[in-house]
Amino acid sequence: MDPLFKTLLDVYGSELAVAKAFGCSRAPHWKDKVPERIALLSHLSPKIPYTYNPSDYNVDVKALGIKIKQKKVTTNDPVNRVPEQNIKHYRRAS
Repeated sequence: MDPLFKTLLDVYGSELAVAKAFGCSRAPHWKDKVPERIALLSHLSPKIPYTYNPSDYNVDVKALGIKIKQKKVTTNDPVNRVPEQNIKHYRRAS
């Protein structure tokens, strides 16, 4: 039995509940191999303790590499100050 299918049965309780959770009419044929789409959705669900492994689905791991650069935020980042002559422009008239 596919380990992910066993996990899905543990989370949802029955094959019918598993099928309904993923918008399918039947799930028993997943016993040997859960479809990749369901594996990805399971990976994204916080309720299901599963981590998607691309090699289980013959997907090239290097082709999935996503490199996202994020700016590291620190408390010492420079602040763009408003020049003194423009302060009156930003203040509300009283």
